[in-house]
Amino acid sequence: MERYILGIDIGTTSVKVLLISESGALAAEGKADHDLISAHPGWAEENAEVWWSNAVAAVRQITDAHPDMAENIVSAGVSGMVPALVLLDHDGKPVRNTIQQNDARAVAQIEKLTALLDQDELYERTGTCTNQQHVLPRLLWVKENEPEVFARSEYVVGSYEFVTGRMTGARYIESNWAVESGLYDIRRQCWMTEQFSVLGVDKGYFPPVIASHEKALAFAQELQSPLMQLISGGALLEDDPEQSRSRSMDGICRLTKLAERAGVKLVLEADPNCTIANTNDQLRAIREIASPQLSGMIEAGAVNSTEVFSISVTSASPEEAEKIANTIAELLPNRIADIVEGSSVRIVDYAVVPSKKTSPSLSKNTMLGAMLGFVLSCGVFTVLYLLDDVVHNEDYVRVTFDLPLLAVVPDLTEKNSKSNYYYYRDDSKGGKEENA
Repeated sequence: MERYILGIDIGTTSVKVLLISESGALAAEGKADHDLISAHPGWAEENAEVWWSNAVAAVRQITDAHPDMAENIVSAGVSGMVPALVLLDHDGKPVRNTIQQNDARAVAQIEKLTALLDQDELYERTGTCTNQQHVLPRLLWVKENEPEVFARSEYVVGSYEFVTGRMTGARYIESNWAVESGLYDIRRQCWMTEQFSVLGVDKGYFPPVIASHEKALAFAQELQSPLMQLISGGALLEDDPEQSRSRSMDGICRLTKLAERAGVKLVLEADPNCTIANTNDQLRAIREIASPQLSGMIEAGAVNSTEVFSISVTSASPEEAEKIANTIAELLPNRIADIVEGSSVRIVDYAVVPSKKTSPSLSKNTMLGAMLGFVLSCGVFTVLYLLDDVVHNEDYVRVTFDLPLLAVVPDLTEKNSKSNYYYYRDDSKGGKEENA
């Protein structure tokens, strides 16, 4: 029986849903329209709740019309406008209409940020200078013009993160939104947290960033089709959730997936061995790493007995080591602040991909091998010397046993002997023997 993939796109004027067969053929489609809201010239807003209701409606157009196909939907992907701005409260509900990527209201804020931020450095780290599409100017406009609304917001997401979040409960930012936000260091792959001070928010205001193929694993009641397993960004989820490694938003902590195929209800459970975070921390995913293994990869300690704290990560993959180190660097300030009241922690520098491996070192290992060989050689010679009980010469007798030397028995078989004693034998025909 053929299996199917569900594709959901959050567009400017509609939500479109496609059902694609495993062979790549278009099997069915659904669509639900919505309006672009422009209360003032240059404004572009939409209602995020309408996106969600339209996504549900468009999906049900397909599942109601093709129940046989719906039974064989194995995965789904969500795409959308970038970077639309959705401000959400603690419960994940929008505090105002979205501000779209083509909104042009934040002229004064763009001018302010252009003067405030080093544009050369911004270009070096993000690939762009301050502009209308960036997230920071639009957020600054909300803070300055709608302070009570901004105060109610707890975090921000984009269009497809909002819909996927409703499906899965995951709180995250997809990497394309982050890159186009103007707040994300594309080289170090981390938020530029020093810019958050402009808004007066902490790092938690911008959720962890995951790649488009990362998976959000949970399920919402509104779309509980029997085998629908919804994920973010277009990646495919393995048929059996029990065989799939967790790549959820708690990142370092393992998520235990308890699911039955008919219900696809997933329960998240924190790893009791994880001391760095729990499921509420919503960390970036570090895939295929269990907590005990991760602990063995990390070393941390004070630098030269100062208050500077250094973290190093050792891995066969330099990119993986950088990702883990920077994830911990982003997490620690808030975690330390939770534990130590009144503490203030600042990241001095982030990890970068090393240009050369730290181990094994050929020169170091060669030197250690030579030293070890020298020590072993000395040991062998010492043992042989101590075990040697052969009388080599008359001096050995005098020194070792402290005995007087009465006579020396010559070695009559020794050639070229300088002694007056010798033995000569001629075995030729008519040979002779001679002694002296």
